[in-house]
Amino acid sequence: MKSKRTKIIIYFTVGFIVFGVAGYVLLTLVMKAHFSDFTPDSSTTTAMYVLKRRILHYAKANNTLPTSLDELPELEGFNNRNTDGWGLKINMQIDGTEVSLISYGKDNEPGGEGANLDLIAIFDAKTSSGSWADENDEGYPSWKTLPKIRWDKTDFQQ
Repeated sequence: MKSKRTKIIIYFTVGFIVFGVAGYVLLTLVMKAHFSDFTPDSSTTTAMYVLKRRILHYAKANNTLPTSLDELPELEGFNNRNTDGWGLKINMQIDGTEVSLISYGKDNEPGGEGANLDLIAIFDAKTSSGSWADENDEGYPSWKTLPKIRWDKTDFQQ
C-alpha cells in the first residue's frame, strides 16, 4: 500500500514541476514577444510624457517651475523615473516657461548617430492666458514638439 501511495505522490510532484516549468517558459515567451517593441527610445518618450505631467503638477502646486527633476512629486500609478531607456538621467532646461526635456541617447553625449542621437521634447508650461498649463485644458497644445530624435533644439524651431 505504501509503495502505491508513494508512486502517486511522486507522479503528482513530477507533473506539478513539469507543468510549472512549462507554464513559466510559455509565460516568458509570451511576455517577451508582447513587450519586444519597447525600445530604449520609446521608453524614453514614455518617461518624458510622465515627466511633463509631473512638471506641470509641480508648477501648479508651487507657482514656479522646478529647478531639478528630483523635486518633482510622484504620480500614483505611473513609472516616476527621471531616466531614459538606457538608464541615463534625462536633462531638463528651462527658458522662461518653455521646458525642454533632453536625453542624449545611449552614449550620453550631445549629437551622435543611431542609438546615440538625442531625444528632445519641448513644451510651454503656461497657457497663452498666463496660467499654468494643464494637459486637460481645452485647446492647450500638448507639446510644442513631440519627443523626436534630433541633434539639437534648433531642429524643432518652426
